[in-house]
Amino acid sequence: MLRASIPTSIEIRQDISSTALVEADPNQMHQIVINLCTNAYQAMPERIGVLSVTLKDITLGDEAVRGNAQQRPTTPNRPLCAFIC
Repeated sequence: MLRASIPTSIEIRQDISSTALVEADPNQMHQIVINLCTNAYQAMPERIGVLSVTLKDITLGDEAVRGNAQQRPTTPNRPLCAFIC
């Protein structure tokens, strides 16, 4: 999906370690990922480099939400973290 719009001088790496499902409009999610990746590659000097896309499960506890690093067990509605860099 990305390869057609990103120059071949940019390597695309993916690390999708989550199996979670997201309740969202698939077209909107597609557009978000495309926009973020396009912004990332346009920020690369000389349009050469590696674009990494990562999606993983994370665990946030009540304290972490308030800025503390304490953790709690993962719940069925676990948050996801996406990195595009």
